[in-house]
Amino acid sequence: MTIQVFYWGACKKFWGRGLPIVLALEHSATKYDVKDRDELQGDFGFSFAVPIVKYEDGLSQSQLPSILDVLGEKVGLHGKDFAEKVAVKQLLLDFEDIMQENFAKPCKWTEENQRQDKWFSLLEKRLNANQFLASAEPTVADFHGFMAFELVTSKHGDIDAAKYPKLAAWWTAMNNLPAAKKVKESGVQVFP
Repeated sequence: MTIQVFYWGACKKFWGRGLPIVLALEHSATKYDVKDRDELQGDFGFSFAVPIVKYEDGLSQSQLPSILDVLGEKVGLHGKDFAEKVAVKQLLLDFEDIMQENFAKPCKWTEENQRQDKWFSLLEKRLNANQFLASAEPTVADFHGFMAFELVTSKHGDIDAAKYPKLAAWWTAMNNLPAAKKVKESGVQVFP
């Protein structure tokens, strides 16, 4: 099975929103090709937004949370039971919110509204049961979180391990996954 991922510049200049898809595919040892958005062939009238994933059966999909939801099911990174699957779906949307709040101009995380503390506290609670956010093993939610925390740590600094020890341990564990190491060693920046 070979999955095609279409993204700006085939992720050669920056990973951007292609990052969690590639991490999930790498982690699950699924064959994939990353192609430039301009290489899309056929009618993709359903969306102009990348990333776009084309599955081996010819079906295509865009919008990152939806891609990760379906991809997680397809490659076995969506949780083992109903509770984990629900947590994964929630986390995919939570990380989308974290991304949007941090990409906003101006950034929506301020000292006054304490959004960072609220999000970090929520994630710290999620990590009470497992090393990863929804399961004992990484899921697509963790890979989406990896992308979000690449942005968060670049804008706000390292996670305060004294205040959020489980979240800091999660971040370390994520960075130590072979898929994450491979991406980081590629020399390609995460965001332009």
